Amino acid sequence: MAGIGLAAVLISASPAHAGTDIPPAYSVDMGAGGKFTSTGEAFQVCDLKLDGLRARMYIRYVVYRDPGLTVWENVGHLDDTTANGVCVDKSINIPDGKIVQFRICTFRASESKNVSCRWSKEGRA
Repeated sequence: MAGIGLAAVLISASPAHAGTDIPPAYSVDMGAGGKFTSTGEAFQVCDLKLDGLRARMYIRYVVYRDPGLTVWENVGHLDDTTANGVCVDKSINIPDGKIVQFRICTFRASESKNVSCRWSKEGRA
């Protein structure tokens, strides 16, 4: 009987995943910046230069990862067209515990073309 009681005590709920923020990342030309805050799954994109370009953030998360293979789900993009020092914030529902990453770019809307981009570090929703 004592063994059954001990087994019941050892069973517990699996721990929740703690989110990991992504620190600010900048396009190579420093014209765009962005970050991810795991609390609230908040993305922020900022147009940092008055150069006629916009800031664009492409957002994705890992669906499957194995040594040598990573499958990503692209969530979409977020734009800041203001170039006035006020950033654009948006919360996007990412499944808890998923690894998330973004690509920050300066974007020429007239040509629908990325000008300068850089990948962020990885975080966790």
